[in-house]
Amino acid sequence: MFYFKQIEVDPTVSTELFNWSKENMQKNDQPFVLLDAEKFKKDCTSFMQWTKDNDLEVLLVVGIKVNPFNGQDATKVPHIDLMDDSRNIALNFPIENCDETYTKMYKLIEGDQIDIKLPDGTMYSRFSDDSKFEEVTTFYLNKPTFFNTSVPHQVYNDTDNNRLSLSIRFKKNPLV
Repeated sequence: MFYFKQIEVDPTVSTELFNWSKENMQKNDQPFVLLDAEKFKKDCTSFMQWTKDNDLEVLLVVGIKVNPFNGQDATKVPHIDLMDDSRNIALNFPIENCDETYTKMYKLIEGDQIDIKLPDGTMYSRFSDDSKFEEVTTFYLNKPTFFNTSVPHQVYNDTDNNRLSLSIRFKKNPLV
């Protein structure tokens, strides 16, 4: 099973995405917000060239904000991002306060998956309160990272600052 893979990208791409995110990410405390993918494609020319070079097409761009000490209910428990198996690999970029936060990935041992529709129409799943998990791996989002969003996962932010990341989803999974 594929869990995650950290990659190197040209620093100009990372800088471009950082600058775009600072201007376009959510200012509220919603943990997951669907951002304007068409604006992203138009503004982020270096990244779009990178996607072309890697035979990828951007489908969705999502802002992820995890409050200090996981202050939002949605970030206090493991979840799954609902995409079909041909589009379940996301590319996440660290934007702010990611070095001291981490993502744990799990295997569901027992419990029920509960599907939830967010206000922007995107879907994710959380799990029943009686769920039990086995941790399978952990990673720090300190560089661009492909990861499998269909595996139960949870970001841990045990700091005093918001953790911001940009998650890019593609029309088909990248070859990782």
